[in-house]
Amino acid sequence: MISVRGEHSHEARVHRSEVLETMHKVRMDAAESDTKPAAIANHRARKRLHASLPSEDNMVRTIYKVRKLNLPAEPETANDITLEHNWTLAPSGEPWNMADIRRNGERALVFATEGNLQKLAEANVRLADGTFKSILKQFKQLYVIHG
Repeated sequence: MISVRGEHSHEARVHRSEVLETMHKVRMDAAESDTKPAAIANHRARKRLHASLPSEDNMVRTIYKVRKLNLPAEPETANDITLEHNWTLAPSGEPWNMADIRRNGERALVFATEGNLQKLAEANVRLADGTFKSILKQFKQLYVIHG
């Protein structure tokens, strides 16, 4: 094999500082946006850095950890749950018409927007379903009404 001095047959090395800067940007994106974690990871993983960055799964875990820092502490019981500020808004930004029912030490929270209630009222068919498995530990059941 003949080699000519000064020519490189490998990709340029990625400096550790570039990787650290990219991961810092991933953490900032996670804290400042609602973008899906995989989208943040893919957006920040430039081709040149790709081999030097953590796997997409690890980047997504990092994003979830950063976002968890901005969440309130998880309540121990349903009675400890306090809903205020952003927690009183649906993902659309519309306020929840909330019912907070407390009886005999039990608590039920009901969430619906005006738009949800209007669609439910206009629906010809309404379906309801409850689950005991896919629910926060503070509650016994999740019950959903579709219209």
